[in-house]
Amino acid sequence: MKDLRSRISDLGDEIDARKASVARSMGGAVLLLMLAAGVTYDLINHNATLLVKFSVTRETLISIALGCGLAGLALVGHAIVRSRLSDQSRDAELARLEEEYADLLERKDPSSQADS
Repeated sequence: MKDLRSRISDLGDEIDARKASVARSMGGAVLLLMLAAGVTYDLINHNATLLVKFSVTRETLISIALGCGLAGLALVGHAIVRSRLSDQSRDAELARLEEEYADLLERKDPSSQADS
């Protein structure tokens, strides 16, 4: 029973780590895409505040916006691939182990045996 709890915990940690990786990718993607969108908006509206504040040329700012946009799209792609190609067999195995553990607890509980 102790081994079963340990396997459930390990498998749950593995699944949580995979989901955290997807969440990190999506969070980073949103940040980078918002930065790219903000810079693009300023460039389209000829707002020179960023150019003056960071002492960069318009071409450099365009490169930064393009880099942020491409990196954001790459992170979105990473998150999509990780979530689509996630190992559903691990989720099914975790569900099976949890069910097995619940059955063991039920058999061990004397009050449930008296009710049957």
